[in-house]
Amino acid sequence: MKCGDVVMRSMTPKELAIQALENMRGDDLYRAMLAFRGMTPQQMQEKHGRSGKTRAQVLADCHAHEDRVNAAIAWVRAAYVDQGCDGVER
Repeated sequence: MKCGDVVMRSMTPKELAIQALENMRGDDLYRAMLAFRGMTPQQMQEKHGRSGKTRAQVLADCHAHEDRVNAAIAWVRAAYVDQGCDGVER
């Protein structure tokens, strides 16, 4: 069986890395934004659950995590060239 014969194409290392990073991103930011929507600035300064952090800090941490993951994805996209089975860059 040659590379092109496979019905479901295998992921390149670049695609696999990007998928892993996207999975790592998770949905924490979305869930935090949903949970905290409509809260006043005063409510955002209240502690959230057992985290020991304010809601604003939790939201900022979620934004920072997403920013780091997005930066890592951009780095992988820029730094890694895909090559198919035929050696042609894609």
